[in-house]
Amino acid sequence: MNTAAIKKTEIIKQLSRASERDLDRIRICIDSVLTGSGPTDQRSHSLKGIWKGKGFDQLEDLEKEVKQVRRKLGDSILKREP
Repeated sequence: MNTAAIKKTEIIKQLSRASERDLDRIRICIDSVLTGSGPTDQRSHSLKGIWKGKGFDQLEDLEKEVKQVRRKLGDSILKREP
């Protein structure tokens, strides 16, 4: 028996002791290995409140501020020399 077959047999024996939750995690890991992608984080992250306390809440007209910043940035780009 070749070494690959021995390794597969050992893995199958170990899988018989795994819980259902562990089997789900193992399947994700195996899928990522077989597709060539790295492991992915399955949890979703909330970005709610990420800008809280950064000063944006103090701006009365955010759209107006954004337009002004864009205009200034555009002007500074046009004034640059190649």
